[in-house]
Amino acid sequence: MNEIILNNSLSKSQEDFILSFNNFVSNDNKQAFILNGYAGTGKTFITSQIINYLYEQDWRIYFLTPTGRSAKVANDQLKNDGVKATTIHRGIYSSSNDIFFCGKDFCSFEYFEGDDSGFFIDKQNPICPICKENSDKKVKLFKKRRFELENIDIVKTENGTRDISHHKKLIFVDESSMVSNQKNISEVSFGSGKILNDLIEFSNIQTNSNNKIVFIGDTAQLTPIDMNFSPALSPKYLENNFDIISNISNLTEVFRQEKESGILDNATRFRNYISDKQFLDLSFKTENFEDLENIEDNVIERFSTLYNNQDLDSCVLITHSTKNTNFYNAEIRKKIFNIDEDIKLLNGERLICVENNYFNEIFNGEFITITSLGSFWERTRNIRPTEQEKREYIEQNGIDSKSADKIQKIPVKLTFQKATIQYFDNSGKIKEKEIVLNLSILNSNDRALNRLTRRAMYVDLLIRLNKKSLNIDDFSDSEFSSLVIKYGYSIVCHKAQGGEWNNVMIDFSTHDTLNKNTEDYFRWCYTAITRAKQKNFFINTPESVNNEEIDKIKELQRIFDSF
Repeated sequence: MNEIILNNSLSKSQEDFILSFNNFVSNDNKQAFILNGYAGTGKTFITSQIINYLYEQDWRIYFLTPTGRSAKVANDQLKNDGVKATTIHRGIYSSSNDIFFCGKDFCSFEYFEGDDSGFFIDKQNPICPICKENSDKKVKLFKKRRFELENIDIVKTENGTRDISHHKKLIFVDESSMVSNQKNISEVSFGSGKILNDLIEFSNIQTNSNNKIVFIGDTAQLTPIDMNFSPALSPKYLENNFDIISNISNLTEVFRQEKESGILDNATRFRNYISDKQFLDLSFKTENFEDLENIEDNVIERFSTLYNNQDLDSCVLITHSTKNTNFYNAEIRKKIFNIDEDIKLLNGERLICVENNYFNEIFNGEFITITSLGSFWERTRNIRPTEQEKREYIEQNGIDSKSADKIQKIPVKLTFQKATIQYFDNSGKIKEKEIVLNLSILNSNDRALNRLTRRAMYVDLLIRLNKKSLNIDDFSDSEFSSLVIKYGYSIVCHKAQGGEWNNVMIDFSTHDTLNKNTEDYFRWCYTAITRAKQKNFFINTPESVNNEEIDKIKELQRIFDSF
């Protein structure tokens, strides 16, 4: 790999990485490598150089990303016809036998054809054997779609399978800060339900010395939802949970040509604050930088001049809350479509998928564009609520206590529309598809369907099919498997993670009680400001500087330096 160093002008940390990585791929006893690169340090460039080199050396290269959009970004940057980025889900799972599971609380029974549990399940009348043993009542099993974890050392052929365990194989996992190891509970089963667990198992790095895995990411970005760190970028986590010793390199030097960038200047300061655990100075430097601009007025007008409905990469507006995204989306639509009222959907609309949809293979955070619209319909189902759902409904609708006592069921409106859409598929390629869109939370402050709405969709399906229970084929019903969407002009930061746009507007405002001098908010700021390729536009720029605490730290540093 020395030729990569000789043929390119690299930073010191990039050269160190090349040398360390060369040792890693040459040593059969080393299994995993973590490349942590901050914004502007040339992480993408140096990774593509290594991939091209190893591809020429006959390594089998796999490049996986969390989303179709990040796969598209990766393919634009890799520019290697022999190595194509794809989503993690498409790369490591394949459709398999359906899985039966018990829906009763505290029962974890699951069964699929071929398992070695010793249980026999009558598919025509599937009953939970555990619950049957423990009570006189027969508890019927539910069924859901199952995707089985593949084995990287076994490839499928027309005549069966072929063992490729003798080949050198290297798996790159990009945007690894987004990779969670929390168990995913959904209507579809993927492997163990834990993405990082499945990546490690798929790679076979613990049993085959020819296989290696590389996690690429930025530890200053937002962590996976419901986790306070990124497990795939933690050597300690990998060792404690998988007994894997990983090499690690940190790219830290910002390239000379990037030093005049206001985006990189502010990003570098914020990642230093995050690294040093100092969350005191929230001020942004915007003066004398051509790629930064503060906006106080005419935000919607400015967005409309940047927006191009033919180019998903043209611009986006990032906010801290769904409530703010709803406000901006409504105003932006009025401007770009020249409408006075909130019409549901229009041709050319940009939307974002807000829930994984395994039947259509469009996942949470993917952007879509409407090319044509079909029929629109809605239906209301009256659903018996839980006590908490009842309280929330009463509060949201301002119902008096006398009327509240009479509420037995809550009306839930389900809204759908047929459409032809364009989107980036699992390989980052533009694809067109006819689909049913679920508009039920299009204008609400909910980030995804709530439990009451999910139950309404289940009850609705039972009624439409005139059934008392459902089987797996029923779940492929076009309405039940419809794509849950919201408008995609303005989005929350977690949805923007892994994506890049030419121009990014960022509204830094939050609710009044939020403490902004925290690691979570500093990570939010860092992730938001590093989404732009060309220019950031700041709205409601924060200025909270805790001068008293800063002075204390300076005094402590002065005392420390005097010893």
